[in-house]
Amino acid sequence: MTMPPKLYSIENSQKQAEQFRALLRRAEEVGRRDEVVSAAHRLFARLIVYPLACGEEREQMRHLGLPVRIDFEAPLVVCFATHEAEKKVLIKYLRLASRRGW
Repeated sequence: MTMPPKLYSIENSQKQAEQFRALLRRAEEVGRRDEVVSAAHRLFARLIVYPLACGEEREQMRHLGLPVRIDFEAPLVVCFATHEAEKKVLIKYLRLASRRGW
């Protein structure tokens, strides 16, 4: 019997949490809150299982030496680093992929 993989934790700063709440308010105003929430859930579901398979690598987080990746789930884009040894995903940003129509 195989064991399920150990899940990663997702970490973000207070500033990032506030920015996401502001995005949700804007989405609510234009009638797209459910779409944004659903996209965020799909992104995080992928990130907690195996973030190194998500999106594509873009750069290195110099101060930590971690690979930075970017992934999309319309209408959102997430940029993140993965600390493999600690099983953590560090969110750099989560925002709209495009502001057209917002």
